[in-house]
Amino acid sequence: MLSNFPLASLQESLEWFNLDAYIDEAISAPTIGVRKPAPEAYLALCKKLCVEPEECVFFDDEQVCVAGASAIGMTAYWVNRQQDTHELDKQVIANLRALELIIH
Repeated sequence: MLSNFPLASLQESLEWFNLDAYIDEAISAPTIGVRKPAPEAYLALCKKLCVEPEECVFFDDEQVCVAGASAIGMTAYWVNRQQDTHELDKQVIANLRALELIIH
């Protein structure tokens, strides 16, 4: 998991959506000193996981962050809660509950 927010604030959300079991590692922008959508932020997570970007599944509710992840080779999904249309429509999910289907 890569967050622009402190990780402590995200644990409750992960548990609520039953996603905490799917998170291997987590890093935050305050810890690494760079924020999404900078490529260095995504690459820092890949380095921590010892994986290539192509091995990662990324999701975010900010289109610019999804584009940043896609640009370095991650499979990226936009969590579109507003149901707006966008050029990323092939990689859009309506809410975080849909992630469980993607992960499996």
